[in-house]
Amino acid sequence: MIDAGNFWDNGTHLLRTRLRRALNAATILKRAVGRLEEDDSHFDIDAEDRALAFHEAGHAVVARAVGRQVKWVEVRFGPPGGGKTETDNEEITIDKVLAICVAGSRSEEVFGVATPQITIRCEDDAEMEQRVLALLPDQMRLVTRAKGYRLADTILNANPDAVHRIVDALLSRRWIDANTAVRIERDELMALLDG
Repeated sequence: MIDAGNFWDNGTHLLRTRLRRALNAATILKRAVGRLEEDDSHFDIDAEDRALAFHEAGHAVVARAVGRQVKWVEVRFGPPGGGKTETDNEEITIDKVLAICVAGSRSEEVFGVATPQITIRCEDDAEMEQRVLALLPDQMRLVTRAKGYRLADTILNANPDAVHRIVDALLSRRWIDANTAVRIERDELMALLDG
């Protein structure tokens, strides 16, 4: 025989527990959505596009300075933005490869245009950096990583005009037509890099 009082108490307890969990989940979701809405209200498309242009310009300038031929730079403006700098595969030292990897994010920092959204999108650069560092023995990783960062910073600080020329060329072409992708090919890019 079932004890009706116990049955209802257990049922009520179970219902209350599930309701409490649902309310907690709803509260958490509401807070998360509120944060997202807050973050969206701070989204500045011009700042994002500018940071993205500096990011890719940084890769191009550093790649050229360490001996790689830059084939093209491409930026996809507007959310979700992204970019790519294509170079040849000329053999260079690992610290130079690392300098190219970190040049995008370092360019954002050096020129004061870093934004959280662009930094989040730099996963490919960080992944490449980790793959390169994994080739080294443990005792050499930190030293080589630091050399790569210093090299990128040194090159960017020595070539602000080249970075700005590429940024200006990229930004001047955004929204010209329905295509949000802007590409600068090798010949024009070399002219911008050489000034």
